[in-house]
Amino acid sequence: MMKLDLEKYGKDLKYVISLAAELELEYIQEFKKRDIDGKGYIEYNLCQINIDDLVAKGKERELMDFLAERDYELTKILCIIMWAGRDSSLQESDGTYDYSKIREFFDRSGWEPDKLGQIDYLLGKQKLFTYLRAGLQKLNILL
Repeated sequence: MMKLDLEKYGKDLKYVISLAAELELEYIQEFKKRDIDGKGYIEYNLCQINIDDLVAKGKERELMDFLAERDYELTKILCIIMWAGRDSSLQESDGTYDYSKIREFFDRSGWEPDKLGQIDYLLGKQKLFTYLRAGLQKLNILL
């Protein structure tokens, strides 16, 4: 079974979670700025999208670069925590969450062969901070 090495990854996890909080705030602010009519959603004309708007910037770029510089294990740990935070199907029959069992399941299922693909998947979650925070609570991980 795979245990979470907080001694090795704890500092990086804290940093990523703080960046994810800032990133989530950026998403909220950007949404509010673009939802000018207050509909709660934004309509796009695909012919008028600026390609530069699709390139990672701000906290998303900072987070992407940080994870790209670290070993793949950190990204895998973050994915496990995020999945626990957003997916109640990973819950044990007694209502708890077990990091080792969840990790074992995803190790068997397979990871993206390219670390950048897994990072991109992770950063595609606009509520990443919310999911990470919930995952830490569910997994009883104290940083």
